[in-house]
Amino acid sequence: MSNILKLLISAGLALGAAQAAKPAPVPAPKPQAIPFKFEPVNYATLAEYERKRCDGLVEEYRIIEKRKQLGGGREWEVEKMLAKQKKIDGDYDRYCLKGRQPIDPATVTATPPAQAGAK
Repeated sequence: MSNILKLLISAGLALGAAQAAKPAPVPAPKPQAIPFKFEPVNYATLAEYERKRCDGLVEEYRIIEKRKQLGGGREWEVEKMLAKQKKIDGDYDRYCLKGRQPIDPATVTATPPAQAGAK
């Protein structure tokens, strides 16, 4: 055989080996049905959870105020209480006041308008 023919045959064998080394294409996965596990939103339950959260924040705030009035405590305890009170203020503003109109201090009266005339 001629050198050119040997070269072509060896190149063809090398090319065939390279093609054989390529992995076969992976078929696309079949789509799977996702089970419906989401329930309709129960807004009454969500409102109850929000009310409980806000009540808890108010209670924590009261406890901190009471401890501050009693005085005493170490310096680092007071700092920790003030930091927690600041966090509670932020959480209350974020979760409990959303969607509510801010109260204008000029419109607040000592007695409710319905009871003002009844004495």
